[in-house]
Amino acid sequence: MAAPVPAPEPVPGPSIAPDTTALDREAARLYDRGLEISASLFDQARRGQITQIDEARRWVEQFLTQLPRLRDATMRQFWRESPGNYLYAHSVNVTILLLIVAQGTNLPWRLDEIGLLGLLHDVGMAGAAESLAQQARALTKEEWETIRQHPKRNEHLVQSLSLSPEVKEALGQYHERAERQGYPEHKDVAEINEPARLLACCDAYESMTHARPFRPAMAPAEAVRHLLTQGAGLFDAQFLKTLVKELSLYPIGSRVRLNTGDAGEVCAVNREYPLRPVIFLTEDATGTAMTERHTLNLLEHPTLFIRESPGPRSPASS
Repeated sequence: MAAPVPAPEPVPGPSIAPDTTALDREAARLYDRGLEISASLFDQARRGQITQIDEARRWVEQFLTQLPRLRDATMRQFWRESPGNYLYAHSVNVTILLLIVAQGTNLPWRLDEIGLLGLLHDVGMAGAAESLAQQARALTKEEWETIRQHPKRNEHLVQSLSLSPEVKEALGQYHERAERQGYPEHKDVAEINEPARLLACCDAYESMTHARPFRPAMAPAEAVRHLLTQGAGLFDAQFLKTLVKELSLYPIGSRVRLNTGDAGEVCAVNREYPLRPVIFLTEDATGTAMTERHTLNLLEHPTLFIRESPGPRSPASS
């Protein structure tokens, strides 16, 4: 008599997704406060000088304290579409990225100063450049030149603040690129300090993955591929590597569609396997919304894979 054939191991089904409502609300309040502070810094810049950053420093310190507990919820806020001037949300988002990635570098930086670097990095846009950045049309050469002066204006606006010389310098350098391909002074890579090089990576990633009046957003995985290929040699390779390691190709809060047609939102990443995140399923292959909160860990489902990453969902502010 032939030996019985063993039954195949059962494939795990979807798990019940945890309720993150309370954490999301807390992260939304913290994010909203960041938007208020960013708007206040731009208001000061429009008056010609930034002199008050105490509230900004307190917000950064609060964010750093809460980051271990609210990191995932904060990344879901990162993908929000905030109405009004996109530069406010951009500044908050870049600050979030800077602090997450800076912690992953293990470099001996003061993280509160790195956070302020993020909040202040575009204040030089206030005024004429700010108005141009909101245009949905192609800009003239002269208009682009106006925008490209904002790093120099950054340095002027913060000259009286109690910030480290390295941070002040980075505010004027973060659009510089290797091989003198950046602006405003066409510095070579050896002349660009480390905080500026980190800021350049975070600023570019945030800009690519969020819509602007003049172009749509890139999907996160597409933005990473662009930075690693088109930006190869222009951006700091080690900081790009750390950014990808910390966020993954499919960051928390980004939307994906599986080869089955089901779609959902990334709710956790498997850091050693960036192509196999945990998905919170939101709709089936027909586009019908799912009524139950289920998650799917792609590590446990070898036949499933991400077919496309159509971009982030935009959670409402609480």
